[in-house]
Amino acid sequence: MQEDAKKAVDLDPSYFKSYLRLGEAQVELGKDQNCQNCDLIDKGTKHLQRALALCWNMKSSDPKYPHKATFEKEINKQILRARKIRWFKEQELDVIEKNVILQELHSILKVDEIIAAKTKSEE
Repeated sequence: MQEDAKKAVDLDPSYFKSYLRLGEAQVELGKDQNCQNCDLIDKGTKHLQRALALCWNMKSSDPKYPHKATFEKEINKQILRARKIRWFKEQELDVIEKNVILQELHSILKVDEIIAAKTKSEE
């Protein structure tokens, strides 16, 4: 979906729905556990914000103009959702980092215990 949305943006950079779909796709991909940072979610949020800006600038002659308020509401909802997802991703990454630190500390403590036991047995 991300690649299709990128192509749509390339074909018509003024079409807000392309940015909306690209932003949604990137936010979803950024949620993945294999993602080690929030970069993709941030990119998605920027594309959602671009979609909103394009929607705000929609001309009254645009055939979609009667639905402008609905589109703006939907895009704003997606931006808020992206921010919430980013917060949860930060929490997830924080827990992972703390677990890594704890594992390292346990390894150090085990080495210290081994050294202490060896030193004690040599005495």
